Amino acid sequence: GYGYRRMIWPSIVVDNFFYDYHKIKSYGNTLKYKQDPRSLWPGERTDLLHTIDSDFFSWSTNKILSLIYPMRENIQWTARQYFQKIDGNKYKSHGWIHRDHENTELTAIIYLSEHKHCGTSLYKQKNFNKERWSDKKHEYYKTLDIKYDTYREMLSDDFNKSVVFESIPNRLVMFDGAQYHAADGFEDFSIKEPRMTLITFFESIHSLGLKYPLTESKRV
Repeated sequence: GYGYRRMIWPSIVVDNFFYDYHKIKSYGNTLKYKQDPRSLWPGERTDLLHTIDSDFFSWSTNKILSLIYPMRENIQWTARQYFQKIDGNKYKSHGWIHRDHENTELTAIIYLSEHKHCGTSLYKQKNFNKERWSDKKHEYYKTLDIKYDTYREMLSDDFNKSVVFESIPNRLVMFDGAQYHAADGFEDFSIKEPRMTLITFFESIHSLGLKYPLTESKRV
């Protein structure tokens, strides 16, 4: 874990986010994917999209951020963005509960494949224990050995599920990077394609006089 992090961003769900998500999906399928050499996350991702296609990166992050800040003329941001694929034949169970990197302000996930019941869930800690078994998580992503399932379930016992985002194609979900979350498990193995998402980690959002939605709501 990264210690206490105050959440300042709301959770948002938007259906039909792209006008033509099939075009976005087709574009993502033209790119190369690879596993993380440090085994920090499951499946495969593209290289950072701003290094591949800066125009797509600028357009898509602008579109995502407009959900919170429609008037963006004076707002600047940095973000890491990837297409990601997870093979349900390799990662059959739900993911490991975690928070995103401490530099992440907002996490946005757009579902692009046809899977059902394979979205993302948010969790709340039952107590103030630190995040456990992160070393086992990395070993699991590296080896996919089922012996690590016990540790994942022990970790899950430290949490209560609070919100479930269903994986509807072309649905965007966005939440505070300090929020505990995990990918839901695969249920329909008749779908042969991998679980495909466009994932964006906003690392900084700043402007003169910038307001934070949840913080402002608590002042009223």
